Amino acid sequence: MTMPTRTETPADVAAERDAGTPEWAGRTPIKAAFSPCIYDLRLAGAKGFYADAAEFTGRVMAEIEARAGDVLDAYDRFAKRIAGERQRSRAEHALELLTLGMAAELHGRRAAC
Repeated sequence: MTMPTRTETPADVAAERDAGTPEWAGRTPIKAAFSPCIYDLRLAGAKGFYADAAEFTGRVMAEIEARAGDVLDAYDRFAKRIAGERQRSRAEHALELLTLGMAAELHGRRAAC
């Protein structure tokens, strides 16, 4: 299958979203406009990838803590006391919260109908 050659930037996608265009309506797969910061892990010079990934993860977790630390505390209590889940890491709970937030952002309007 050949991908179309049309490219778009994240700003293009955001503009369509903000204009009220239904997500992915009538769209075909496209070739994304990639960042120049792409690593080929097969190359010897890609060792910096792991350090960069760890640094990025630290920044994301710090931002989640700053914005939603109280929510993570409450969810951790709920998961242990009410749902009876095993102890999980704060990062696991943060990832679930982030996933839930993205799902609500992307599909919330349709789910509410």
